[in-house]
Amino acid sequence: REHSDTGDNSSKIIGEYSSKIYSEKEDFACELSNGEFVPVTGSPSRMDLLRQLLNNGQLISYETTIEGMTLTNSANSDYQLMSKSSGISEKEAMLPESDLVLKPSSFHGLAFRDNRADDNVNAIVDNELGNNLATNRRGRYRSNTNRNGNLAKFEGVKRVLVVRVIDSEGRAHADSAEVISDKIFGTAGDQENMIQQFRDCSFGKLTLTHEPATSANSVLSHLSAPGVIEATIPVSLMNTTRAVIRNQVTQVVENKLGLRLAENFDHVMYILQKCYVQCGWGAYAYVNSWNSVYQGNYYRFPGVQLHEIGHNMNLGHSGGLDETKKYGDHTCLMGNPLYSDTKSRMCYNPAKNFQFASGGNWYDPKFTMNFDITKKRRNKVLRRKIVGIADYDNNPDGHPVVIKLETDTDEDYFLGFNRAYGVNSDNKQADNLVTLIKAGSNGLSYSQSWLLATLDQGQSYKFRKWKGMRRRDLIITVNAIDVTKSNPGYADVTLKYIRSSKKKNNPKPKPAPSPTASSPSISAPSAPSRENPEGRNPDSPRMPRYT
Repeated sequence: REHSDTGDNSSKIIGEYSSKIYSEKEDFACELSNGEFVPVTGSPSRMDLLRQLLNNGQLISYETTIEGMTLTNSANSDYQLMSKSSGISEKEAMLPESDLVLKPSSFHGLAFRDNRADDNVNAIVDNELGNNLATNRRGRYRSNTNRNGNLAKFEGVKRVLVVRVIDSEGRAHADSAEVISDKIFGTAGDQENMIQQFRDCSFGKLTLTHEPATSANSVLSHLSAPGVIEATIPVSLMNTTRAVIRNQVTQVVENKLGLRLAENFDHVMYILQKCYVQCGWGAYAYVNSWNSVYQGNYYRFPGVQLHEIGHNMNLGHSGGLDETKKYGDHTCLMGNPLYSDTKSRMCYNPAKNFQFASGGNWYDPKFTMNFDITKKRRNKVLRRKIVGIADYDNNPDGHPVVIKLETDTDEDYFLGFNRAYGVNSDNKQADNLVTLIKAGSNGLSYSQSWLLATLDQGQSYKFRKWKGMRRRDLIITVNAIDVTKSNPGYADVTLKYIRSSKKKNNPKPKPAPSPTASSPSISAPSAPSRENPEGRNPDSPRMPRYT
């Protein structure tokens, strides 16, 4: 459910687990066998628990049911609106107040749905066959297995299987299994592929491979090309919902291989000839999961591949300067900027980079820093050079790649330098500028992010009443940008926390200055605080919340 800085329903802290704070911005749904998404409701403690399990990686998409849920008619107008635009049912599924018992699903699953996103319907479930997971009212969980079900894994070797789907009437993508293998894995020389770009963006810490695990060597005899299997499903794409199609593909492939996909592969990509029912998407994926689905030629684009696998790894969307554009941040692959078969050299924005680094993945946390102001501190000035992710391995002086602006709420700000070369040379927006990103979940886990500003040399961005403190402003100024003489290139920025000047009564008007290109300033709404978490200027009128 969307919010805006001027909305009347603020983002707020709703619970704390494992030293992480989660925000109340998600909607959950139960995906039924007919493709309906029935909104899940329950007491705050039950809903908090689902968020905990999502963000802690204990629930994996598209695998289980919850026992004891009851269906009721929904009186919630928001859900009724969603049912018309997104296939959400006008019914609701109520969580039980007793222990939540999750079981492997044969036909439907619990789904976490980000209603700001049209391409990812994110189901949340446990991936252990025959091992129920139960929770109690205190928010703790117990499980009959010791296996770690967290698929938000950013490092090491991850195994990928691609399924070329053939329907009951012979419809399949025109590309052969060999071509599909080349487009995704580069097995015939295609240099622009997600395998190479994930390796480059992670600086060698993440390797995706089409080679199955030793325990799944029997898969090799069923492949039509390296990493690609063909599966004929007993239904037609022309008149079947996408939930049924996906379930049929899973069943056919698992029967063919004699194993469970979720237990033997980190990511499984389904490629359809075309969408005929419940369309309006090019690809979609499940958050913190293993499955993604592509229709038409969208699978060919490395940018789309990295976007959807990014959802599997618990990354949210990246919105632009206009908060109605949910994919509008084209400095980040989670903003859907690259629709090209020949371009792939692009990575993620500072909020996502902080998420990688916060778990010690991809980027060393020592290359991120926190800017945190307490009420006791009167003034503070921080001046730093920051380098882009493209120069992460060319940073002998240890300059930060991300500066986090701590707000004491779950929604923080992230400052970075969008260096457009090397691994990021195909960047689509704000080349070699400083970018300011807003994101929730303290930057630690899944969250929609928003691009707030792109700043060139000499430009500033001001937060009024930082952390809700009257007459206290935080000003970000870009002093210099050097990408020609310096190696690595850098942006020199100053963060200045100052006491704002008093307004005088009836001040004498001054003539307006002549327009100048130097030192422009971008003014922001009041920064979030515990007392004013939406960052709304108390003197401005309330505006309706986006829905």
